[in-house]
Amino acid sequence: MSVAQDHFAAKWVGASGGEIPPNSFLEGDYAIGRGHFKDGLHIGYVDKGREGLVIGWGGKEEFLREYEVLTGDKSHFHWVEW
Repeated sequence: MSVAQDHFAAKWVGASGGEIPPNSFLEGDYAIGRGHFKDGLHIGYVDKGREGLVIGWGGKEEFLREYEVLTGDKSHFHWVEW
C-alpha cells in the first residue's frame, strides 16, 4: 500500500494529547491530523478540548491520543472556499 509522501511545503509532525504544533493547517479551532487505527492510517481532526485526534470509523467517532498533524508553509498552497 502506498502512503502519501511529504511535500517540500508540508510535512506530518508527531503529536499527542491535543497538542497542535506551530504552522499547522487549521480549520477553525481544529488541525488536520492522521493516526493509525485498526491496521489503517486515517485522516481526522485534532480537538484540543478532547486532547486528541477524532476520526470516523464504522459510522461513529473514534478517539486517538497519539497522532500526526499536517504542518507547513501555507503560502505555497491555494485554497478554494466552497
